This record gives sequence, structure tokens and C-alpha cells, in this order.
Amino acid sequence: MASSRVRFRVFIAFSGAGFVCLTLVKEEAKAAMRASRKAFADDVRRVGRINAAVKKEGVNVVEIDGKKVNLAAHAIEHGWSVEKGELAAIRAGRANSVVPGGLAYSVSAPEVTEAVFEAAVFEAGRNDLFHDDF
Repeated sequence: MASSRVRFRVFIAFSGAGFVCLTLVKEEAKAAMRASRKAFADDVRRVGRINAAVKKEGVNVVEIDGKKVNLAAHAIEHGWSVEKGELAAIRAGRANSVVPGGLAYSVSAPEVTEAVFEAAVFEAGRNDLFHDDF
């Protein structure tokens, strides 16, 4: 059976005539334990949200500082905030920033397919144009 003895810490403070304030070490230990548990729970929530963001974007491995690393593990290990982990996952989940086909000048005329021509005729039919408008 555990001992139920309680130790006291005595703090003496003077105010006017003076008084003695006693605090229990046991209460301080309980408060420290509550704070430790809260910090641990906050970290578990942070880890869960980082993992969820990485899973949502479908990204596992990214290149950071020239090395390929597991994004979730790297973010957790380096104490990244949830927002920083989510942003890294979103950036890594995006397609390559290069525009397909490029933005170069082309000398060939653009093709006018039947679908484009039909859409133009359809739009023209929706507008009421009169000779007075010109």
C-alpha cells in the first residue's frame, strides 16, 4: 500500500503583521501532471491533423533540401505547425508548375473544330442584335 503522507512546503511572506502561506507539494504535482497531459494531447492532435492533410493530398514522399523524405514524419520530427504541414502537402500535391504545351509562340493557326463553331453559333443565337446596335 502506498504511503499517504503529504509533504508541505512553507513560504513565509510578510504583509502588514505578516502571515505564513502553506502549499501542498501534492497539488503542485497534480497541476504539473495536468499540464503535461494537456501538452501531450495537443501534440497528438497536431500529429493527427498533419497526417490527415498528407493523406488528403495523397503525398507521401517530397523533396526537401535536396533529399527525398516522408512528409508527415519530417513535419512531425521538426515540430512544424499544422498549417505549415498542410501547406507543404498542398504544394507537393499540385501538378508540376510547368504549363502543358508551354507558352511558346506558334505559327500554325488554331483549329476551329465543329464543337467550337457550334458553341459560337449557339451564343450568337442567344443574343438579340439589331442593326440599330451598330
